Amino acid sequence: MVLLGVIDLAYFSAMSRLLTKAEFGLYAIAIAVTSILQEITSAGLGAAIIQKKDPSDSFISTAFSLSLILCSFSTLLLVLLSGQLSRLLTGADTLTYPLIILAFTMFFSIVNGIGKALYMRELRFLHFGAVQLTAIGLANLAGVCLAYFYPGYGIYAISIAMLLNSLFLFGYLYAVRLVHIPLAISRCYIREIVSYGGWLTASGIVRSIYEQVDKLVTVRFLTVTQLGAYNRPAGFLASVSGQVNGIFDTILFPILSNIQDNDEKIGRAYQKSTETVIVGAVFFSILVILGSNIIIRIFLGEEWLSLQPVFHVIAVSVVFLFYGRSCICR
Repeated sequence: MVLLGVIDLAYFSAMSRLLTKAEFGLYAIAIAVTSILQEITSAGLGAAIIQKKDPSDSFISTAFSLSLILCSFSTLLLVLLSGQLSRLLTGADTLTYPLIILAFTMFFSIVNGIGKALYMRELRFLHFGAVQLTAIGLANLAGVCLAYFYPGYGIYAISIAMLLNSLFLFGYLYAVRLVHIPLAISRCYIREIVSYGGWLTASGIVRSIYEQVDKLVTVRFLTVTQLGAYNRPAGFLASVSGQVNGIFDTILFPILSNIQDNDEKIGRAYQKSTETVIVGAVFFSILVILGSNIIIRIFLGEEWLSLQPVFHVIAVSVVFLFYGRSCICR
């Protein structure tokens, strides 16, 4: 996670100097649309595999098949509606093709979620982390090269980098490692999977809408450039906190799954993790507020220094992002 965070920050820093605020505004709108749709589509199916104490092959096949059906439908829907959504949100066709690219990114991300779930169940964090490191490193390098050699098409550079990351992971999981999951749906597992995934999806949709709806609403009152000016520092802090938070839920979720029948152990684990997360979050927030000038100069560039007050406000909200992540595991 530390190495992934370093690569993410290096990519963030490079793109902040290569792309304009308007391009970041367009990216924020595109991600808002796909994030909400992906949350609905994933339906907690990968998490259902981790949560199940001893999933059978039929259980895994059912979850995988349902996932494939849902993400195929959502991908097709987003591709068909990309033009209308672009005109609705930006008044032009600027986001039509980026949304199509992100639609296929969403497809592979959801399919990869099942393969990742199998790794997480075996607690093979280091192995899968190395794979992620390679995939995101190559994808980010391609994105930076595209943004550098084709200025003015930054939204395409970001979108293609995200697609390549998903494709690299997909290729490793299903071509190199030959993860083979038969396509089959067992009726006896549908209710259990949908029941668990349904509640998880409902909470995910609420969270996703809460996190993304401001971009879809404010674009009606602000310019794309103003939206990008806000979204970049917000995205920076969310990215850093997301990498740290990812450690907790990635580790805790499969471990808590194995002790799900012991309420006392789960209670102690949740209390300790929550205390650790809160202390870390407060420390991180204070560090960002005190060092905002230096952080902006290093990771964004001097042209973003006027956004220091925005950094301060968002830094306070990070505390709640940390706490909310630990609640998900509970």
